[in-house]
Amino acid sequence: MPHFFDYYAPYRPLLDSGQFRYCIENALLLLDGVRQLAPPQYQAAHKGTPFYVMGYAAFASHDYPTASLFFDAAVAEDLQNYPGRLDSPAILFMELSDNMPNGTPVLGTEIVTQIKADVDILIADYNTRTGARQVTLDELRTFFLRPIIRSGQPHKRTLVTALISFIAEWRYRAKLINLFEQGSREPFFLHLLRGCVLFESLLKEQTKKALTQDTLGRILQHDLLAELGIANVQVGADNFNNDVVAGLGPNMTMEATINSTAQARNTLGHNLVWMVADLNAGTYDLLMKNIASACLHAISKLYRP
Repeated sequence: MPHFFDYYAPYRPLLDSGQFRYCIENALLLLDGVRQLAPPQYQAAHKGTPFYVMGYAAFASHDYPTASLFFDAAVAEDLQNYPGRLDSPAILFMELSDNMPNGTPVLGTEIVTQIKADVDILIADYNTRTGARQVTLDELRTFFLRPIIRSGQPHKRTLVTALISFIAEWRYRAKLINLFEQGSREPFFLHLLRGCVLFESLLKEQTKKALTQDTLGRILQHDLLAELGIANVQVGADNFNNDVVAGLGPNMTMEATINSTAQARNTLGHNLVWMVADLNAGTYDLLMKNIASACLHAISKLYRP
């Protein structure tokens, strides 16, 4: 029974035929059925294979947060059942590594390659900004991704899954934004807001300096001003268009980048209904890169030994 899910995978043909929704539903039915009929056996079984396959199917369906959830569940199974093995496909996915031990690509390799390409673009953009602390993807793995994955604190892997899903969703949303100019902008706002909340979470979960405050603006102003290398904090904003979108530009300084991210957090976190004629493919890309740079800056400054 411990390896039941490794060998019995009736959902896999659905994945191979591109029926991603049905693949996930079939796998969920199998997992839930075993969980209800045989709880002890379900707990003891290694469930990494179905979780990994569902992660791929969710990614292919453009449901990036759910995909990260499934890949993380596969990581949890691998860490529990094979604690000495740190090169499983799920763990390598979470580390954004497509270097398989035997050199043979696996199911998720193409996804990792796509995300790595976008991470490289965002890191290069961050590194050009005044006030940035230079970082590479290899360094990001060394002092951020791997330590969190292997920390023994499963809830903190949310920082990793949120970073991966935020970056993975970028290109897909960018393809959609100019298709229609009127109506709901919920998917774009929620994507940007998730990145802003990730930035705030990175500040709150770092252990380099104890925090005395509990809100984003106060943490920036009173606790981490020097650590982030900024002098002027401006997080107050009343209007997403006038205060955030109108102030966007390429290669903003890190101080301006962080303020832009904080203002986006404070506007989108309170209201999703904005007239957004100015939020087009260009400004969406600028704001996405600002938020990503703010997250990378927090990681580089606060998580590096």
